[in-house]
Amino acid sequence: MTKYTVKTDQTHGLILCKNGSDAICPFQPAIPTQSQMGGLAIMRIPCSTSCAHAEYNKFNLASGHVEEYTMTCTGTRIDLELEQEPEIESKLIKI
Repeated sequence: MTKYTVKTDQTHGLILCKNGSDAICPFQPAIPTQSQMGGLAIMRIPCSTSCAHAEYNKFNLASGHVEEYTMTCTGTRIDLELEQEPEIESKLIKI
């Protein structure tokens, strides 16, 4: 089963993640850039809320809150229900 989450980025806003990896926008051209080794590298743009076709919503329901990421870039509305990231519990031992 595919797990969708979002992460915050200073440049792109909220980035959609699919199974822990950034989702890449298929409609942005790959931008060639100079790599450190002297060759060319391909820079890809992530699917994020900086795009006019992406939207993040959070709903508070009686059963809890639901987070949703909506895309309209394909001409069809796609609603993805986001999974909650588990809270990291600190287990510090005081001596």
